[in-house]
Amino acid sequence: MLNDSTRAPRLSIVSPQSSPLPQGVADDLPPVIREAVPLRARLAGVTVEEYCTYVSECLEGLRFPEIGDTWLRDYCRGHFTLRQVVELYQRYHLTTLKDPASALCRIRKYFTPLYSMKLNEVTRQGVTQWYFENAKTSRTQATASLKILRAVYNKAIVWELYEGGNPASGIKKFRQFARTRFVQPGTEMNACLESLMQEPDIIQAFFLLCLLCACRCGEARSMKWADVDLTKNLWHKPMTKTGIPHTVCLPDEIAGRLKTLPRVGPYVFGNARSESYWPPTTTHLYWKRIRSRANLHDVTIHDLRRTWASWAAMDGENLAVIAKVLNHSNLQQTQVYARLNMAPVHKAMAKQADAMLKPQGSAEESAARMRQPLSDPFGDDPGEAGPAVARVLPVSPLPVRPLAVSARVRDMEWPG
Repeated sequence: MLNDSTRAPRLSIVSPQSSPLPQGVADDLPPVIREAVPLRARLAGVTVEEYCTYVSECLEGLRFPEIGDTWLRDYCRGHFTLRQVVELYQRYHLTTLKDPASALCRIRKYFTPLYSMKLNEVTRQGVTQWYFENAKTSRTQATASLKILRAVYNKAIVWELYEGGNPASGIKKFRQFARTRFVQPGTEMNACLESLMQEPDIIQAFFLLCLLCACRCGEARSMKWADVDLTKNLWHKPMTKTGIPHTVCLPDEIAGRLKTLPRVGPYVFGNARSESYWPPTTTHLYWKRIRSRANLHDVTIHDLRRTWASWAAMDGENLAVIAKVLNHSNLQQTQVYARLNMAPVHKAMAKQADAMLKPQGSAEESAARMRQPLSDPFGDDPGEAGPAVARVLPVSPLPVRPLAVSARVRDMEWPG
């Protein structure tokens, strides 16, 4: 670590007669940097080993160069590959997010082919090919990975590590449809609950919480005992995906199960060793086992949240209530569940079917009804039928304003 009082100067002042490095020190550094290490370490007031460690961390993307070390910053800007910038992105951006696990998984799975390329070597054509290759496995994951790559380049521009256009922007993405899968009433729900009851109590409580409270998986994983009021059956979420605090009413089934769980730490679904909550890989492993037994291979954990909303909509529940439970910021997000309330549709279809199948009488009677004169709305007697002639109300003519002509136009000599 460099002292705050002294900053490494530019490379231009480094003398070629600098004292040589001890053998085995900084052998992995580039030659142009290795030659400058002794003098820069002396000017920074640190040992050669400390300065080499600092430079190595900067070149690996583990940290930024010091504020005054413009020479090393310029070197990193010209030699960084995408791997170093992604490392900085993980350390200085993803760590600020509440749940960066999904982004980290996508980076590890999809970004390897781009790691060896410098930032200015990545082209929009290359990113498009990379995007289509990833889409062969999953279009959803490919689109999410493309968004991460675009965010990485935006951060590199903000950090002044890259100058130029973002190669991950302007790429036409696959059309994505809103997911509508949920656990259907009847056989699917019975199979799901039967498979869930074969798990330990704490796993049962977790997935029943997702199902009966329509909460997100990340919200359930980070649930704290301090936020749960089991006397009033309330769960206060201090922070949600929308950034709005949310209070959930816990059903008696959930409250009863939570009372029986051991309190091993601050989190309801936590690890006793690390005092943290379950990682997403753990919950996905549990759910994969549960849905496999129930033969619901295409149902995700988030579909449990969608299941509650779908069942409520089919039962005719008000969309405002559904939006309140889901903590949607506006009703447009909840409107997708309106299509599931089929009761008004069934009523309208049955009404029109009865009207069409009802005996209509002869064609002459129908024609006579069509020829019946309409009541005259302008007659003196509202109940008396007048002639079937449309009466036109008198309309006063619009006033005509004289056209204003300027003197120059009025005095012009027009041809003809």
